[in-house]
Amino acid sequence: MHQTKLIRLLKTFSAWEIRAFDDFVHSPFFNKNPSVTHLWELTKSEFPTFDQPVLERKNMFAKVFPGEVFDEQKLRYLMTDLTRLMESFWVYRFRENDSTRYQMDLMDVFSHKDLTKDREESASRLRKTLEKQPIKKTSDLLQKFLFEENEYLSQPHARDRRHTSPVNEVMDSLDAFYLAKKLRYSCEIVNRANILQQEARLFLTPQILQQIESFPVKDFPLIHLYHTTLLTLTDGANENHYFTLRQQLENSLQILDKEELNHLYSFALNYAIKQFNTGKAAFGKEIFDLYKTLIENRIIFEGDQLPVPHFKNMVAIGTRLKEFEWVESFIENYQKYLPESDRFNAYTYNLAYLLFEKKAYNRVLRMLSSVEFSDVFYQTDAKTVLLRTYYELEDFDGLTYLMGSFRMFLRRDKQLSDYQRKLYLNLIKVAQMLMRYRLGENITVAQIKTHIEKTPDIAGLNWVKAKIAELEQ
Repeated sequence: MHQTKLIRLLKTFSAWEIRAFDDFVHSPFFNKNPSVTHLWELTKSEFPTFDQPVLERKNMFAKVFPGEVFDEQKLRYLMTDLTRLMESFWVYRFRENDSTRYQMDLMDVFSHKDLTKDREESASRLRKTLEKQPIKKTSDLLQKFLFEENEYLSQPHARDRRHTSPVNEVMDSLDAFYLAKKLRYSCEIVNRANILQQEARLFLTPQILQQIESFPVKDFPLIHLYHTTLLTLTDGANENHYFTLRQQLENSLQILDKEELNHLYSFALNYAIKQFNTGKAAFGKEIFDLYKTLIENRIIFEGDQLPVPHFKNMVAIGTRLKEFEWVESFIENYQKYLPESDRFNAYTYNLAYLLFEKKAYNRVLRMLSSVEFSDVFYQTDAKTVLLRTYYELEDFDGLTYLMGSFRMFLRRDKQLSDYQRKLYLNLIKVAQMLMRYRLGENITVAQIKTHIEKTPDIAGLNWVKAKIAELEQ
């Protein structure tokens, strides 16, 4: 049973969900099969690991069906029943927390039973609720449309052409939902096309942009945001679109759902990164400020955890802007939100990276020489920082030894791709050339520059170019 879907799903349960599902299984309304209940009792006792021998198939069968000959198929059927019950539990809990969907289901039940007055009372309550609550995400616009459609179809005159007002309300809410979704996915397509440098296929989007001026966009902040986002992505030369978007996003921080904000901010962030990479240095501060907003408002958190790539990106852009004090505080205050399995590696490497940028080279050596990273990619990044550190300290004996061990590591490790391996091997080659020049050997700066022009795939290329610039001076 250890490798079954049942156990795989149960491993995602929290202690609270186990208790709630226990009530669900024992409710005769949802489950009347005593064998399913017995199987559940045996299984739940192994929470949270579910890795004990008691969960072996034959052991479980003997406990659920004492005295019977082991029947693989019979146990499978029972496990399937328990799995389906678990899925029903999840759906029930999900629908239970969706009050709008619950009210619309209730309206349908009242209609089905011809309880017109009760249905109208329920519809009136839901309309007031929908009018009061702000639109936080595109699915809220869908709910409004479904409600208006439900209201329209429930009326006796729904198909009477003489009555147009109700259907106009349905169309208005449908237009709002369609526009929000169409603009959102158009932004996604253009954003990906920009990243991959390919043509964006946008069916109907140009026509929508031509007609959107006649739609009251500003009455729908979410649609207004996606409209501005699409203008930012499609008309990148006009930076005013981006700064308008930044202001709109700041105004929406306390209104929109975090998932929707994360989506919108990612577009703004990608635009800022593209501008920065094309030489517009001022956008480095924009990237930094966007990341600060995303992190301080926990928009990019996944549950209670901060994903490691975002942690690393924040440190990288902060140090590049020389925001050393802020970055150090960030590392110390936010490392506790990193996934436990990655926390040590991420904290140690990023602190060492900060110290390197602060030119605290001896502290970098003490830190990185005394730790062994469990992740191969942190190992390569750490060795890269060490390589630069030895060079900055003019410790060429240490650099020579590191280059040899680093080269051997790259050739032996199978987790790195060929391209990644090439990046680091090229860095070692250039570092060796830089060291030879510093030692007065027969090599010129022009030769090193020519080598780089012919071999552009080098890890830490900006650092390499900075060192060559220093030698030229």
